[in-house]
Amino acid sequence: MPTPDEARPLASQVPRGRAGKDLSPNMRAIHLTMRIAELQLARGVGARDVVEQALHITETHCERRVWFDVVASVVLASQDRGSEREPLTLIRTVAAVPQNNMLVQRLQDLVREIVAGLPLDEAESRLESILGNQPAYPRWVQTLGNAGVGAGYVLLFSTSWVVVLATFVIGILVDVMTRALSSRATPPFFVQALASAAITLYAVGLGELGSRGVWPFVALSPTLIVVGGVVGLVAGLTIYATAADAIDEFFITAGARFFKTFMMTAGIVAGILGALILTHRLGSSVVFAPDAVPLGVIPVTVLGAVATAVAWAVYTQGSRSAVLWAGVIGGLGWLAYLATMSAGDVAAKGIAAFVVGLAASLVTRVGKTPSIAVVDAALVPLVPGLALLMGLLQFTRSPSPEGLFAGSVLLLTALGVALAIAAGAALGTFVGGPVRTQLVRARSFMPLGGTPRGTASTGHRPIPPGASGEPRS
Repeated sequence: MPTPDEARPLASQVPRGRAGKDLSPNMRAIHLTMRIAELQLARGVGARDVVEQALHITETHCERRVWFDVVASVVLASQDRGSEREPLTLIRTVAAVPQNNMLVQRLQDLVREIVAGLPLDEAESRLESILGNQPAYPRWVQTLGNAGVGAGYVLLFSTSWVVVLATFVIGILVDVMTRALSSRATPPFFVQALASAAITLYAVGLGELGSRGVWPFVALSPTLIVVGGVVGLVAGLTIYATAADAIDEFFITAGARFFKTFMMTAGIVAGILGALILTHRLGSSVVFAPDAVPLGVIPVTVLGAVATAVAWAVYTQGSRSAVLWAGVIGGLGWLAYLATMSAGDVAAKGIAAFVVGLAASLVTRVGKTPSIAVVDAALVPLVPGLALLMGLLQFTRSPSPEGLFAGSVLLLTALGVALAIAAGAALGTFVGGPVRTQLVRARSFMPLGGTPRGTASTGHRPIPPGASGEPRS
């Protein structure tokens, strides 16, 4: 789902000019680093990765060490320049902007080139070139990608072409609607609420047509249409990045992202509940059954998982390699979930997310794409959209203590699944990092034309102790 920042000009969206030539190389390097850090943090890159890459650049071009930290939406840099000169401190406030993983990939490639020896002048010119020619899919391609997320998700539960097509259509309409709301600076909470309400009203309308015998909506499941539509809204939440920041001990940043996720989810809940109450008051005969919906045929569900991951990778503007790997790893994660379903939904999806994080971490260097582009997309099929809707339906169907208790249990289950997915993916990425590093080192020393390859081309350095203000193990 597009954010309100997509059509609204913000300070962080306007490319800043390169540092003046009259500045010292040290100051120019820090200025360059802050711009790259700001651009990546605004597009959802984890705080640890932002700090790590910032340190790579300053260790290459600055004689004195620079201290970096990310606090919520603020990037800080400080350099102790000795007893004869005052310390140098820079602060940048970052506002969220639409996701563009192709841009993130180019920025990370630039960081690797800088560490490998790219001169400062060329690095500054390269950054200006990247910002002046930001890679992006056409708007209509993004809209189709957003619509494909819900349609693919529905394939996990149904093979009805009517339901899939209806979900695809509402995905297009919601994308257009949210972009229009965002262009008018509508707060994200209300964008989520209005979008989820529109999805629910649309599903009720189709259900009413079906109840009156209108073809092809007879026996159509409005529940699945709502679930498919809402998944596109839930997928945009920063659940994985929040868990990764918490595990990496960027607690303030994780807390800020968690509260944002909470408010965006509350908007979805408010929209669905409001629409259900409205249709009930208007006398709608459509019934949303708060019963579990079984998974469909296994081959079709795998296809749905792959399609969902690919569609989200397209919507977030992943490169062709990112789209390919997102589909492969999304299908792999879904197979892991099917294989472990007997352990319960929370455990099974946590294990599947671990597989996704591990696999994405290993293929990041092979596919030359940022891990966030693959992980976020591959996790979308695991999103507990159905459990969230079932919990809300329990509240609206039965206001009795028993109904409230059943609804609370389902909502807590959805929360548990979301946390398990986030923690599993973060753990998989954490475990996969050292494994990937060892594979890169082993490959670097493989003979090539009779000459051992060096390790300088890998462009990786560990975070020094105190990178985030505290010693790290």
